[in-house]
Amino acid sequence: MGSLTDKYQQLRKETEEKQRIEQEMQKQEAYYGNIINRTKFVCKEHWKTNVYEDISNASVYKSTLLSKFDPQRQALFQEAAKLIREDKWISWKMPGKKDTSVTKHCYSPGEHEIYYELGSYIKTKWADGSIHVGGHKRYFRRKYEVLDGLMDDIRKMVAQKAAYREMQEYFRLISNAAVGASSYVELKHSNRSIVLFRDGDVLDRGQYIEKMSIKELEDFLAEAVNRINK
Repeated sequence: MGSLTDKYQQLRKETEEKQRIEQEMQKQEAYYGNIINRTKFVCKEHWKTNVYEDISNASVYKSTLLSKFDPQRQALFQEAAKLIREDKWISWKMPGKKDTSVTKHCYSPGEHEIYYELGSYIKTKWADGSIHVGGHKRYFRRKYEVLDGLMDDIRKMVAQKAAYREMQEYFRLISNAAVGASSYVELKHSNRSIVLFRDGDVLDRGQYIEKMSIKELEDFLAEAVNRINK
């Protein structure tokens, strides 16, 4: 058997392996896509930085999945939660009717946008029973025109009511799927950041924790808790 045949067979093996991996990824995308589609409040738009960007189902699923740790690390998180000052906890709740923000579009004179914003982090149960943090829609926007006339306030009020009504309906979906404690803090130190919930659950998107020794984790938590309690 000549060297050409050897090279060809090697290329065939590599091609077949790539095809196998692609097929597995397609199956995975379909699997996670089914879960996301059945979990009505999940919003893939949340991750987009470009309107043409296609966010994979696997990325959405895995990046929001609640982190799991061994008992020793979990005990440290529960201990850290007890050290957080009461006034530092962020409560995930529905905005009030007056808690709106307004932006003005410089590219379209007279056009304004009124919106409500939901919090960043809440634990919810998805269609397959898994627990995730985030993954929901955060902004509820409506545009209206400002023309320096008597109708300006009415147009703004109509836009506000529409945005608030949509936000209320969406909030109910998330509340029905919420699990565990909803109050949280973001702990940061040395360019590392995690989300700690009052009950000791953690979202570790950067996968920092699993790379730390117990001593490194203790040092991180002590510094981060001290920083947030200032």
